[in-house]
Order: sequence, then structure tokens, then C-alpha cells
Amino acid sequence: MKDDTPLTDEELRAQVDTVMFAGHDTTSIGITWTLFLLGNNPEYQEKVHEELKEVFGDSESPASIKEISELKYLERVFKETLRMFPSVPIVSRKLSEDVKLGKRSIFLARKRKEKKKKNINQVVLRKILLDV
Repeated sequence: MKDDTPLTDEELRAQVDTVMFAGHDTTSIGITWTLFLLGNNPEYQEKVHEELKEVFGDSESPASIKEISELKYLERVFKETLRMFPSVPIVSRKLSEDVKLGKRSIFLARKRKEKKKKNINQVVLRKILLDV
């Protein structure tokens, strides 16, 4: 919004459409990958099926919030799926010090001078694994 000017009806509709599409898209991608992984891993699919039978039994009534919150294994399956196939991939972690991983190290480049860059003192992560 500019200078407290309210959105026009068209602008508001565009914003709502964007949010609705983004929510639908990320949800459908997550469900698709979950079904793909369960379909290719019958042993985990069976565990999910057993949990569903345990929580819902033969009930034909709509699921309640309480029942859904009892689906702990299914929740872990969804979380693992999103870890493996994030619908919106992003890396938000930064190294604060050098890290050694077995025989390899990940080094943090510190305060490198670059003539063409304005932020000379900015810490830059070098994504280079070096053998030690």
C-alpha cells in the first residue's frame, strides 16, 4: 500500500487470489509427494493404515480435531516428506564458525575485500567442501 491509500477492489482481489493459489499449490504438492512416497514404500503405508484404523475404527462420521491430533505417525510422515521435498525450498541457516564434518570442513569466509562490492565487511559463506 502506498501512502495509506486503500487497495482498489481489483488490487484486493489480486492479493486474495495470490494467497489462495499459494496455499492450495503448496498443500497439493505436499500431499502429492506424501502419496508418492507412501505408494512406493508399502511398509510405511501399512503403518499409516494401521494408525488410521486404530484412531477411527469403523467410524463413518467426519474426523474431529481430537482424532486428527492423535495421528502422530502420519504427522511424522508429512513432516519427513516436506523435509525431503519442500514445497518452498529455502536455506535460512548461516554458519557462525568453521565446521568439521569427518574428514571434510566447511569454512566461513570472513570480511573479504572486493573492490566492486559495497559491503566489504559482510560475512560471506563459501559453499566449498575441502578435504583436510
